[in-house]
This record gives sequence, structure tokens and C-alpha cells, in this order.
Amino acid sequence: MFTAIRAVVCAAALAYVLHGVTWYDHVDLADGQRCRLIGVDETAGSITVEEPDGERSVRPLDSVAVDEAGRYRITYGLLTAWRDSRKALLLLTLAVFTPVTFLQSLRFQLMFRAQEIRLSYWESVRLCFAGNFLNFATPIGSTAGDVFKAYHVARHTERKTEALTTILLDRCVGLGVLALLVGVAIEVGAQDPLLRSLGHLIMAGIAVGIVLMTVFFSERIRERLLPTGLIKRLPAEQQIRRVDAATRRLLRHLPCLGGAAVCTLLLQFCALSAFVLAAYALQMDFSDSKVFDYYACIGSGNVVAAIPISFQGLGTSEAVYRKFMLGSHGTLSQLLCMAMAVRLIHLCWALPGAMVALTGSARLTPAAPDEPNANSAPDSAIPAE
Repeated sequence: MFTAIRAVVCAAALAYVLHGVTWYDHVDLADGQRCRLIGVDETAGSITVEEPDGERSVRPLDSVAVDEAGRYRITYGLLTAWRDSRKALLLLTLAVFTPVTFLQSLRFQLMFRAQEIRLSYWESVRLCFAGNFLNFATPIGSTAGDVFKAYHVARHTERKTEALTTILLDRCVGLGVLALLVGVAIEVGAQDPLLRSLGHLIMAGIAVGIVLMTVFFSERIRERLLPTGLIKRLPAEQQIRRVDAATRRLLRHLPCLGGAAVCTLLLQFCALSAFVLAAYALQMDFSDSKVFDYYACIGSGNVVAAIPISFQGLGTSEAVYRKFMLGSHGTLSQLLCMAMAVRLIHLCWALPGAMVALTGSARLTPAAPDEPNANSAPDSAIPAE
């Protein structure tokens, strides 16, 4: 049922995004006709069109219909968006994206160090590259990479519950910092009123999250709010206690948690900068200090794409771009080319992970048995309450 729901969401999002997209340029004439646009000669004040019957004709420029803002109603197709792009800048986006996976690997290592699970940096790099590749190679999307990393780390340590919890916490830190970056970008410089409203909503959500984390990490508040013996009445009591302890252990390792947050901030900034550069290379509208709009919109699309409600986030991130950027920042063809560029940048830097995933070199060096204790005992030796 969940797979069917994701398929419906994916199809609906793609239908919304692709509605109106064309391969070639088209123009709406004042007499109501829609013709394929062959060329515009602004000097002569004329356009060349292909009539519905296939014949080509030259018409005056003032025969073109205009929209409410007085702009000619010309729809540029995908070929034009690609032809007019700056190819050198598109290649440069790959260089700008370079630090992302290596910073992601450092964050991954720091998160496990907080749980006293030892991973070398090179082992973390291999896992992250392989996980990123599987995010594209499998239809279930970004959860495939998490499952792959969880499997290998769980085999590496006796504290399997802590390992699986850390995988989830790693994802939460990544999404939380990305949402914060998007909210700050909107509040600092976004121009679009709709984006401003989204920014207020994001910042309010972050404030609520901070309050909930304060409640969760405060022993005094937990004792007052949680009924005595509540956890004992829940199924899988021991595992719930282990997950709770693993999450709270992060607060006792602030250098690791702070380092993970800084790594996330830097990698998200590098990634978003690469995507914004791709939009600039596609000659989208950057007038009136709209650069913050691009950081906010593309970041929002990445947040939505990370939610497993569509295959590979296909269509959902593009729907966000269309909602906030169509017309004000670029044409539909430019937006789709930008979305394609975002996916291709991710894919190019995920390809090295294919060698890791397919050759089995992601296996970690077996760790020495960990000494059991009340907070971090192996799963086979969970202490009785």
C-alpha cells in the first residue's frame, strides 16, 4: 500500500510539473492561435512562426499576445534552455560540489564517535559514497543508502541499537540544519512574499523543535511530564530505553554534535551553491538580489525530496520549484533543466560509490568487543530492569 501511495504521489507531482512544458518554443498570438516559434527578429519587429498546417510565415511582433505584466506570451522549450546555457559554468558546479561527500563522511564519523562506536574516516567515506549511489540506483530513494549503512555498521559493532539510532539521528541532523539554512536565507534576503511566509513557518517549526529538544534532554522536565512506569508498559521496553539513551548521549558529547552540525552547515552550503550556480548557468533571472530566493527554493526542494513520499523524490522537488519560481525566476523549461542539473550533480558524485557497493569493499574492519555497561550494552546483553 505504501508503494502504491508513493507511485500515486510521484505521478501526480510529475503531471503537475510537466503540464505545459514543451520541447520547442511556442508563441501565443493575439488572435488566439498557438504556433511553434522559429525565431524573433527584434530589429525588424517580426517573428517567424510555423503555422498549425506546417507552413512558415512572418508576422509582426505586435501580433503576439501579452500577459498581465505586458510581457510577450512566448513559451521557451527545453532545447532553448539548454542551448542558451553557459556550459563551462555547468561543469564548474561539479567542482563546487566536491567537498560535500567528504564533509558528510566526517559528520557520519563524528555521530558514531558520540556513541563510542569507532569508525575510521576512510571507512566512513566508503559507506557514504556507497549509500549515495544506492540512493539513485534503487527505486526506494534515499532510504536505500541509510539501510545499506545501517547494515554494515550494525555488523561492525555489538551495540546494534545504538548504531541504527545513530543512522536516524544523522539524517535528522542533516535535515534540521538544512531547514535552518533555508529559513535563514529566506529571513535574510528573500524577496518573494510567498517565500517570506514559508520562512516564518520554517522558523516557527525550528523554535518548536528547540522547545521539544529542551524537554527531551531535561531530566527534571521529563520526570514531571512523563508518568511513572510509562516506558515499562510499552512493547520492546528495553530497545526503547536504548534508543532514548543513545539520543541523549549526544548531549554529553557536545564537541561531536557541534562538529557534526558544522559539517552539515558547510556541506549544505556547498551543495546549494553548486545548484544555484547551475541556475545561473541556465540564465535564469537573478535580478533584484534574488540569489537568496534560489538558496531557499532549492533547499526547500531538497528537504521535500528527502521525505520518502515519492520514488527518488521525483516530481516533488520539481513541484516546489514550479510553485515558488515559475515566471518570477525562470521559464518552466529552465526550471526543469535546473532540476535535471541538480540530479545529475548528485549522480556524478555518487558514481564512485558504485565500485564500493558492487565490489563489497564497504565491509568494515571487525571491531573489538565493546565492554557492556548500563548505557551501551550489546544487544545480546541488555540489562534487566
